[in-house]
Amino acid sequence: MHQVLIMPRFARLTIALGLATAVFPVDAEYYFNPRFLSNDLAESVDLSAFTKGREAPPGTYRVDIYLNDEFMTSRDITFIADDNNAELIPCLSTDLLVSLGIKK
Repeated sequence: MHQVLIMPRFARLTIALGLATAVFPVDAEYYFNPRFLSNDLAESVDLSAFTKGREAPPGTYRVDIYLNDEFMTSRDITFIADDNNAELIPCLSTDLLVSLGIKK
């Protein structure tokens, strides 16, 4: 009878410790201090785009194109920002897609 009372208490302690040490996701944003790049506040650089997950500004970049994990070609591809300015979207021409074997 004594052991029956110990098990529930031990189980409750185990659950309590498990919940106390659980890691819960936190919604936080990164802040990059532009003063690390320049001491002059007038020449401060806007780094806000990098806090949204985007790793590069919109523009044209030389990229390697893979199709089904197979290297196809290297091309200059223009990337534009999406409506939320959070991600880059590649601008792929119909001619490029056809040359890669992708059907219309």
